[in-house]
Amino acid sequence: MLLFPIGFSLFFTSKSNIVSKKTILLAQKNVSFVNSIELQKGTGQSLILKKLFIDNKTAWVGILQIANDTFLSKEEPLEEVIFPVDLSKITQLLQYAVQERTIGIVSDDSTEFKTYNLSSDTAFQMIFKGIDDKNNLRTFSHLYFGSADITGRSVIFRTSGANGVYRTVDDFYSFCSTDPSAWVDGKFLPDVVLAGRTVNQVKYITFQKDIKSKTIINTSDLEHSIASTLFSMQSNIVVSEKNLQNAQLKYSIKVSFIDNTTVSFSVYETSLSKTTNRQTFFVVPEHTQTYSYILEISEWSVQRIEELF
Repeated sequence: MLLFPIGFSLFFTSKSNIVSKKTILLAQKNVSFVNSIELQKGTGQSLILKKLFIDNKTAWVGILQIANDTFLSKEEPLEEVIFPVDLSKITQLLQYAVQERTIGIVSDDSTEFKTYNLSSDTAFQMIFKGIDDKNNLRTFSHLYFGSADITGRSVIFRTSGANGVYRTVDDFYSFCSTDPSAWVDGKFLPDVVLAGRTVNQVKYITFQKDIKSKTIINTSDLEHSIASTLFSMQSNIVVSEKNLQNAQLKYSIKVSFIDNTTVSFSVYETSLSKTTNRQTFFVVPEHTQTYSYILEISEWSVQRIEELF
């Protein structure tokens, strides 16, 4: 949620002079052409959500550029962390963008952009881009979100290239984030890997630790519950693969299906830190070369999985 000075809430307590009109923020006819959603938090962090063709199917990914602790030179490229996006979030965002809404006309004076935190260096920007039916690269909608009222029910916004300042119901608040945690499909077995396969299609599960392994055949309610637990486990803490440089493999899980396909994930741990007196744990989901991410998980999650076997 965006937080702004309480003084801005005075505007929302006096509605008698506000003229309203109906509009949409993204034309329904353009939804199928949208293949990129750029999110920018003022002059700070940005995140790109992009629709790609991966393994003969479309998938949405998040692309985050981060600097390393040793990043000094402007010529050195930023590291890209690419992770699978929760498709339900994209679907919901597009639904909100195309639905007809009643907006209040606050001002038609662009000099008031700064008053409502709508300038490009302070607003949260959301840009829908894609290739239209004539193969032209287009920006279908460019939104700037600024001041929210104290209740969080309404937000001031504007559109690129127009002078108007408007108020709308703040149903976009959960999408105004460049943090990967708001977008990632953080399941240890993400949807893009499962590709529609379900717990009922599991044939057996193999737990591998050191040189020992244990295989569980999915024939009983108990074993079915193990598969269900593994399918549901997740984390929303997305980190760079470089965190594995000082980590060791703890164990791995491989799920085999009745169609003879498999999916897997591995758990890594770091040594006990002398400064923090704690370990860090990561899940490395199976993925194609398109992705470059891992998930940080809790020690409880590590133990919970081991207890299943």
